[in-house]
Amino acid sequence: MTKENLNEIFKNLFSVSKKAFKSGVDVSKVAIDKAGKAATKFGDESILKIEIKQLEFQIKKSMRELGKYVYESFANEKRASVSAEDSVIVKLLEDIKNAEKEIGARVAKLKAQTGSDFVPSEDDDAADAQPVKTEDSDLEDAKA
Repeated sequence: MTKENLNEIFKNLFSVSKKAFKSGVDVSKVAIDKAGKAATKFGDESILKIEIKQLEFQIKKSMRELGKYVYESFANEKRASVSAEDSVIVKLLEDIKNAEKEIGARVAKLKAQTGSDFVPSEDDDAADAQPVKTEDSDLEDAKA
């Protein structure tokens, strides 16, 4: 083998190596780009779902405050009735309606992103309820 043949072989080898490396880099760039887009999409969907949960919690909280206010109006203040025009009630009802609208907007956005329906949580306060122990149940527990 001559020096010129060796030079030609090394040039070809270098050229092939360079093309293979460039091809590998290009494939990696495409894969990283796809993974980044998937992660962004997943992150955006997760954020929307978390925001929906937070809004659902706000609705439950406002409903509890509304119930507490009505109860205290009757029990503590001895009021005969409450009005939907009461400023506290108006504010709480407004908060609930606004949160419901925000949930609707986020559900629509989520549907546009995923192409599938997202159903917010059912309003299941039974899961939040804690058993209340009374003196009678204490007696029954003591008998057992």
